[in-house]
Amino acid sequence: MKIDQSFDFNTWKELAEKDPAAFEQQRQAVLESTINEASAGARQRLRGLQWRIDMERAQCSNPTLSFLKIYKQMWGAVYGKNGLLDALNCKVQHVDETTPTGKILPFDAVRPR
Repeated sequence: MKIDQSFDFNTWKELAEKDPAAFEQQRQAVLESTINEASAGARQRLRGLQWRIDMERAQCSNPTLSFLKIYKQMWGAVYGKNGLLDALNCKVQHVDETTPTGKILPFDAVRPR
């Protein structure tokens, strides 16, 4: 089922104020629809990310605190170790230069024809 995902802040705000349960149900439906529209390979990562966000929200005493923790988590994913910035700079995997990664052939084994 395709959910209308156009965003109208006032509509969502009114729903949250008048019927928090309906707001949460609609929020979950939009999230699920969005995740299902992603490629098969991305769905598991998106579900894991959403789970982490939901756990932060559940552990916080107020929405502002949960926002700040999720915000910090997001920037950690960009600037943290092995984050997006490292990936863009090709620094995600560092090879130990002392460990051979392939068979080394001696030069005397190569003879011109």
